[in-house]
Amino acid sequence: MATQLRIETKTLYTEAIRQNIAKKDWTRLSDVMMEAEKAGVGKTLRRRGWYHLGLYEAERGNHPAAIAALNFARILDAKPGATLEKIVDEIEAFCQDFNGRFSRQDLYMLAKGLDRIVSFHSFHVKVPRAVQEKGKRLGVWIEDQQRTALDKEETPATHHVQRIYAALYPPLTIEEVRAEFARIVEPLIRERLDRKTKPASGGVGKGPKDPDEEEPKPPEEKPKKGKK
Repeated sequence: MATQLRIETKTLYTEAIRQNIAKKDWTRLSDVMMEAEKAGVGKTLRRRGWYHLGLYEAERGNHPAAIAALNFARILDAKPGATLEKIVDEIEAFCQDFNGRFSRQDLYMLAKGLDRIVSFHSFHVKVPRAVQEKGKRLGVWIEDQQRTALDKEETPATHHVQRIYAALYPPLTIEEVRAEFARIVEPLIRERLDRKTKPASGGVGKGPKDPDEEEPKPPEEKPKKGKK
């Protein structure tokens, strides 16, 4: 009985998404999408639904909502280049809307969210390099703004920034955990290997010892036996 109910619910939401996309009824589509996630509607159709919602919100100038919807689409997309580029465009449009009104904390959260998705795709090389570079340039712009921004608990942008941050920085998927691990840990491993193979300054041979690396102990000498 429960299985049959799940199948019927999935079928209902699948048809609802198709009908709303066909009719371009984006208001009703927005009501359907979160429930469709729970009902287990197929990935391809859910991606289409979220992407259309993202474009609709972008046209209305509701950039935080557009970013949230597009990010759902990005996660479901096997080739998310166009979706990621659209997310970057929307973050940039949002930055221009509030340019000069951000606090340092606002900009830090924006940079953190943007860096997460750009770094993820830089590691997996699933999107064109031009899209990755576009995201990195926006990240540099945000960091530049941080240097002159004021420290404030709240600004006109803060609530919107928190929504964007929550959309771009939800709990990590397994694949994103691997990407974050590789991005952070691999350079440290390479640095350690370099230290082990690099000759010490002014001489030839092994480089400086790692803190957790024990010095080899010389073999113990056996006591000499006296002459009889």
